[in-house]
Amino acid sequence: MLQYEPTYSRSPNTLNKGLGGRTMIAVKHPDQSTLATSEPFVLNASAARVWDLLECPMTSSALIATVRAEVPTALVDDDQLAQSINSVLEELTDRGAIDRG
Repeated sequence: MLQYEPTYSRSPNTLNKGLGGRTMIAVKHPDQSTLATSEPFVLNASAARVWDLLECPMTSSALIATVRAEVPTALVDDDQLAQSINSVLEELTDRGAIDRG
């Protein structure tokens, strides 16, 4: 039996700006007229890489595999990598920056 895995994508209600390896994000109200967050938030380089990859919708497994190919195992093991990426996805979802579908 196939198991469903959600796909993550950037919310269309976000503004983002690269900042030398980091990314600043602000979430707008759905009517696009005002910002929903009290202030923008900044992603570190690792979280910014996840954000960059989410330019195209991806599952967490696809994100983990893509980043795993970029980061040597000596720097981070598979469990740590998966936990870090899933934490980023959870936080971005909670902040309304990405959609889970």
